[in-house]
Amino acid sequence: MIAKLHEFIERKLAEVLISEAVAELHRKRRPKPTRTNVRLKVVELAESYRQEHGLDPTKFIKDFLDEWPLDDDGLLKPRPPTVDKRELLELWEGLREIDLRPAKTPTISVEERALLSRLIISTRRITETEVNEIYYQLNEAARKPDPGGAEYAVARMLSLILYRRAEPSSLSITSGLTEALKRVKARMEGGIPIYEIPVYWRGRVSEGKYLHAPPGGPDIICVTLTGCTILGEVTLRMTARQWEDEIEPIWRHAEDVRKELENNMLLLFIMPKVREDTFNRIRDLSRPYFPVTTLTFEQLFSLARILPYVQVIRHEELESLLKRLQIVPFPKRTFPNIETYMEFSEKSLKEWIRDVAEKALPIFFTTKIYEELIRLGGEAPRRSIVRRLSQDQEVRRFLGILGFGEMDEKEYGKVIEGILRGRRIFNLLESYNLASIKNDKLDAVDPDEAVNTLLYLIGRLSLEGEHEHREALGDTIGGSGSESGNK
Repeated sequence: MIAKLHEFIERKLAEVLISEAVAELHRKRRPKPTRTNVRLKVVELAESYRQEHGLDPTKFIKDFLDEWPLDDDGLLKPRPPTVDKRELLELWEGLREIDLRPAKTPTISVEERALLSRLIISTRRITETEVNEIYYQLNEAARKPDPGGAEYAVARMLSLILYRRAEPSSLSITSGLTEALKRVKARMEGGIPIYEIPVYWRGRVSEGKYLHAPPGGPDIICVTLTGCTILGEVTLRMTARQWEDEIEPIWRHAEDVRKELENNMLLLFIMPKVREDTFNRIRDLSRPYFPVTTLTFEQLFSLARILPYVQVIRHEELESLLKRLQIVPFPKRTFPNIETYMEFSEKSLKEWIRDVAEKALPIFFTTKIYEELIRLGGEAPRRSIVRRLSQDQEVRRFLGILGFGEMDEKEYGKVIEGILRGRRIFNLLESYNLASIKNDKLDAVDPDEAVNTLLYLIGRLSLEGEHEHREALGDTIGGSGSESGNK
């Protein structure tokens, strides 16, 4: 597994250094940013990383240079990297100290691959700005309208939700949808490279324009860590032909694919608004064995908005939500009209988001307290920590997700104190060796020692079952339990 992680880090570092080299050569104007000159510059930049971190990204230079976009003069275009170099190096320095069992063969087991995937994606910090930028792109595409741009924005959003990456992979279908999905399935079973995110967009970007996915298959294909295949169809069409032109064709493809692959599959329709006639057709024509789910753009955005506050969205939990929101052939008395269904859908979505936030609460507050301790010089009284948390806008937004309304600072402090005491958060800091508590005063451990604990904790908890999760993190909000005996 260490070998796989090493390869991932070096490959992504190669991309970052190429991006830096291209930008520098464009800025200096000489020498020109040809492939040869960029390669030489990257080799020069890479030497310090080889000596200081034991990383050699040069073996992956060719992979990126061969696909790097060129301008009309054949020179490499400036392009931002898909990862942050600082976060990449922090990930490597932290994870290479964790006692992960090396794989005995070139491939790794499903359990090891899942753990490695969760560790890597959980360390990628997502900001509100990043989520809002993608949602803005989606709304702009809907306004123009730009079908390709809407597909790409939705694919980016799904990449964030599933794998905490903003750029989907590309998938060209030349021999039929079923054969393409067989290739994807085989790659997942054989150990898909961790740097390739299994969220595929079938469109492409050409000269700054987003070309929508061609006929013959869905717009987006996602493969989860649980083995579920999600076929996504994005439509901006809001006329009476929404069904005939956008939805009915993909339904036929999906039927054939499911029979051939015999695996868990979901069909996901994403649109600005679900038309009533489309809802009626899906409800009346759906088959019980073929799950169909609809999400509006706003609902998809609601899912992504919790990402800055949670480390991992478990794929099995997301799959459960999508199945709950299915429009299957319910009796008409259950959902007599689209208004009744949308009310049910919004309520279910809010409940699911709150449940995910509650499970993330212990790690959220544990890391928040540790960060505040470091800002305060490594030690502080408990009451000072609570006061600073009550002023933190990120904490307030997180409490809003949990269902708490707007309050003044004093009320926020009471709520936070109750959560920290009820969930025994201060005991978790000691249990995980992040800080010691003596005479109501917290003393943080050195950051270099803490990073391994935090990374491993996030990865381990992301794979635990419900019972183990509760056992490790204490009771839910409002649960009883003293602050003693949790070590």
